Amino acid sequence: MIRHTYSFFYASDIVGLRHEGEQSLEIFLEECRRRGVEPRKRFSGRFVLRLPADTHEAATLAAAAHGESLNQWAARILGSALDRPPSKPTRTSLLDA
Repeated sequence: MIRHTYSFFYASDIVGLRHEGEQSLEIFLEECRRRGVEPRKRFSGRFVLRLPADTHEAATLAAAAHGESLNQWAARILGSALDRPPSKPTRTSLLDA
């Protein structure tokens, strides 16, 4: 397990600061390789979203109007906001239908 540590970069200008950051990243990635650790977080595709009750209701009605579950509708809306086409349905999204 990699424990979180904090680093501070010191430089007299932006170029030097960028160099310090790049050096730190290289050291981090090398340490990940050495330990066999994936340096990027893996995402499950699930997260909790808290929003006002009236927004929840409106989103549920909008999803129903499109013939989608709330999960399908939210995934489509978030994907379009990120300029990404909808992905293939997952087992979970098929169960939501």
